[in-house]
Amino acid sequence: AGFEEAVAVMGTAMTEQQAAELARMAPRVYLSLDADESGRRAALRAAAELGKHRDAVTLVIEIPQGKDPDELVKSGGPEAFEAAIASAVTVAEFTVSQVIASGDLESGHGREQLLDDLAEVFALMPVGPVRDEQIVRAADRLNISDAELRQAIAERASKPRRQEDQAEEPSPVRANANDPRE
Repeated sequence: AGFEEAVAVMGTAMTEQQAAELARMAPRVYLSLDADESGRRAALRAAAELGKHRDAVTLVIEIPQGKDPDELVKSGGPEAFEAAIASAVTVAEFTVSQVIASGDLESGHGREQLLDDLAEVFALMPVGPVRDEQIVRAADRLNISDAELRQAIAERASKPRRQEDQAEEPSPVRANANDPRE
C-alpha cells in the first residue's frame, strides 16, 4: 500500500528482542494492531516492551472498532491509514482511554473499580504535565472534577494493593519518557 519501513508481528505478540531491534532501528515507533480486545491488550504489552528502550518514542495508531490495519487500508486506501497515523496518540493517552472504555460508568461499583484501575495507571506515570493532562481528560470522561479524581487517586495510592494485582504485567505508561509531546 506504499508504506515503507513497516514491520508486522505474528499474531498479537511482540518479543523483547523484537522491541529492542525496533527501538534500535527507529527513534519513533507507531503501533497499529487490530481494534479488538486482543489487539488492544497486545498494543499495551508491545508498548510496555518498547518502553524498556528509552531511545524510542512509542505512539499508538487507533484503528476503527472491529477493523484491522489491513482492512482500513483496503476500505479507505492509504490516505485512511495516513490519517490514522497523523492522529496517533501517546501510550499514556491510549492507556487511560482503554481503561475508561473497558470500565462500567453506570454503576457505583463499576465506577469505584474504574477509579481503582485509573489510580494504578496514574501511580505509574511520572508527575508532570502529561499526567496532569491525562487526569483532566479522565475526569472529564467520568463527569467529575479533576480535583475529585486527584483525591480518589491519592486515597487509593495510600491503600496497599491486592496480591493478585501485584503480579500483573508492567504498565506501558512509562514508554514515552522521551516523547517531546509528553
